[in-house]
Amino acid sequence: MKKLLLLPLSVLLFLVGCDDEETTINPSIDLAVDSFDFTIEKTSQFEGNIHFTAVIKNVGDDFRSNDGQQSIVVSEKPAAGQSITLVNNPFKDLDGGETIEVKYIHQGWRVSQEFPSSFIVRINFDPDLHIDGNPQNDDSDSGNNSKEITGQQINDRF
Repeated sequence: MKKLLLLPLSVLLFLVGCDDEETTINPSIDLAVDSFDFTIEKTSQFEGNIHFTAVIKNVGDDFRSNDGQQSIVVSEKPAAGQSITLVNNPFKDLDGGETIEVKYIHQGWRVSQEFPSSFIVRINFDPDLHIDGNPQNDDSDSGNNSKEITGQQINDRF
């Protein structure tokens, strides 16, 4: 009687151990610009310094990457002309829920400027990031990787 019970159990264990497919669960990686805001330090009624603060948050699983593959960039976008990089803050790893704060002070803002610049914060990723074989740095939502503050928004707060 004992042999009959062992035989079905051993067959079951054998079948469970024969799973040829490897189960791969890809992490849910999502870095996002959580907030981008500013305060004004007035130097006169219509001039001042603009203090920008950007918060980047990992809203997904732990982000693991290599040096030089990603950075946080704050840039100024003039009404006419090319964007100018003001801050380039490289980073490597970011645990789920963790944040990085980036600050920049734009000095000499004038409300009277006819076509004021906009300011953008962006998470920049290496173009080859999705083919580097590391699923822990493949951002899943590029739609939340940047935010912009227009010159009009700044003027409205003066």
